[in-house]
Amino acid sequence: MSAGSQITAEPFANDVFISYAHEDNQPLPPQQQGWVDLFEVALRAYLGKTAGDPPRIWRDPTLERSGNLDEHIRRHLQTSAVLLCVVSRSYIQSGYCLEELNHFLTKFGDDSRIVKVVTASLPDENQHPPPLNKSIGYPFFELDERTRRAYELDADDEASRRIYRRLLYDLAREVAERLLAVKGSAAVREPVATVYLARTSFDLNEQREALRGELEANGVCVLPKAPLPSLAADCETEVQEWLRRSVMSIHLIGKFGGGAPDGPRDESYVELQHRLSVEHRLASNPNLTSLLWMVPQPDPEDLDHVRFVARLKNDPATYDSADLIQGSFEEFKAAVLRRAIDASRPVVPAQRPSRAYLIYHADDEAAIGPLDDALGSHGIEVRLPVFVGDASARARDHAAALTEADWAIVYWGSGDELWFNHAVAQLRNSQSLGRQSALRSAVCLAPPASRRKERCLSQPRPELVISLLNGASETSLRTLLDAIGRGS
Repeated sequence: MSAGSQITAEPFANDVFISYAHEDNQPLPPQQQGWVDLFEVALRAYLGKTAGDPPRIWRDPTLERSGNLDEHIRRHLQTSAVLLCVVSRSYIQSGYCLEELNHFLTKFGDDSRIVKVVTASLPDENQHPPPLNKSIGYPFFELDERTRRAYELDADDEASRRIYRRLLYDLAREVAERLLAVKGSAAVREPVATVYLARTSFDLNEQREALRGELEANGVCVLPKAPLPSLAADCETEVQEWLRRSVMSIHLIGKFGGGAPDGPRDESYVELQHRLSVEHRLASNPNLTSLLWMVPQPDPEDLDHVRFVARLKNDPATYDSADLIQGSFEEFKAAVLRRAIDASRPVVPAQRPSRAYLIYHADDEAAIGPLDDALGSHGIEVRLPVFVGDASARARDHAAALTEADWAIVYWGSGDELWFNHAVAQLRNSQSLGRQSALRSAVCLAPPASRRKERCLSQPRPELVISLLNGASETSLRTLLDAIGRGS
């Protein structure tokens, strides 16, 4: 990193020290370079783009080692800001590699400066040495869905090139952020907002990275900065802290559940993060906005994930605590970016009239005239339901009216009790439409009189109940008009 963009708290000769085993860099004929050679070239290019300066990456190209760490290696370890470990079966069997890891830890005592890249020979993080077993790291391999065998990603292979590049972008971002944290920055721009972008299953990694890139390009800080821990207890602690710092949590639900942390619960990382966001909103931060997007159908063979998706779709609690946004992923990206920026802005009282949505049966079109006129004469903007057009268009207009109104007023006149119950149920479920604030509601009981309407007057209800059974006069409407006027 150039001196012009950093304030160096400690004289680091290297930005990154790559620790790897000799066997992982053996070229496969007819190639002249090994996997680590090609990886370093790609990382150097991607990190340069991300950090803005040519990175100083060091590794021992010869690996002609014997015995303990020599002074040359020690000096480079002690003057490196970040240690990047290429973890493989050969790596954990190399006493020299493990000594490099332990020397770095002893020198700095900070495992947050260690980044892990995993190869196909050791996909199970439970076999990784501590502290490398605390996180998933960056898996430069892909699992065959049928055999569950791991195959190494190759930058020259057309089939895996896109995944390889996405992982490199993600890795380069994390390394650049850790370098800033270690060395300090002369000019750190305050983010416009901080959001939690949940880790997803491998089939949506590309969409997640595209979304992360757009958020960061618009000045939004995206958490988490590091891979999720492999132990469930550690994972819960970290995710709860990241949610505490965020104004929004964003969840992409793919075809698969993906990996799962080690712990007593039988839940994937995807399910765990969603559960914690719901719990955090209910217990600590009711203002936390949660946005969900999911593929049309989960993989039918992933039964646990199928059950999780079914619960998401069918549980009313999902819509109470989050917005499940339907539509294309591009539409979802636009909604996320708009909400993230809006969530960071201070709330400014709207300089506009109160909006009321007057809901009534089509047979009461003439009867609601006095109520409509009274609301309008008090400066209230009144929206009426639409009774023409196809059913889907009318349903969309009804949902939009419930989303945009400050008040919804159900006028129960000619409609039967079934109609009335359905209208009230829609009011009470209005939060599922993505409203930013609670919808205030009222019920106006109008002729013809009935025992059921009289009973409605005497029973406690969440809605304000107004009797117009003797006509819609200024006196009978006073309570409603006053409540709308004071916004209560």
